[in-house]
Amino acid sequence: MLDINNFDSLIKFVSEKTSKSHEALLEMISIKKQKYEGLLTENAALFMIGKELGLDLSLESNTKTDNIKIKDLKSGQANLNLQLKIKEIMQPKTYEKNGKKGNLCNLILSDETGEIRLTLWNQDILKLEAKNIEKNSLVKIKNAFVSSYQDIKQLNLGYGSEIILLEKGNGNSLITDYSNLQDGMQSVDLIGK
Repeated sequence: MLDINNFDSLIKFVSEKTSKSHEALLEMISIKKQKYEGLLTENAALFMIGKELGLDLSLESNTKTDNIKIKDLKSGQANLNLQLKIKEIMQPKTYEKNGKKGNLCNLILSDETGEIRLTLWNQDILKLEAKNIEKNSLVKIKNAFVSSYQDIKQLNLGYGSEIILLEKGNGNSLITDYSNLQDGMQSVDLIGK
């Protein structure tokens, strides 16, 4: 079975199925990474190229994992579907890389097993705003993948990923008793007397 997280296995598979040489695919990967301002991994770029060339890599490789829990996520997993609550939506930021400007917005998502950061880029931010998704909303994240940044797992949207609003939140902070605080919690609101 093809492991889409193993670059050598993936490039060999795409090369065999499309008759593109290894070198041609490496050049296409370089171009794709430049287009996305270096924000794509080699695997993600190759995955997108495979899709553009007509390969259904998600079906050829792993079946989607439905409703996996945050505590069970591992860096490199792909094709994940998760049902999560939006704990925090950070203020969008503008960035510049290689002379090009873009926007990013971080979300803190949670389930009963933990929390994880999801970074949205450019058009994904607009989609989130168009759906009126706000803090405390329950959402389904479809076709996500897990990576690590500075040794911290994070959730990412890729080609064909989607955020679906299941239950609208109220935008207010969740109040948690201090005895329920856990190591690794992010964006905790505290009220003191």
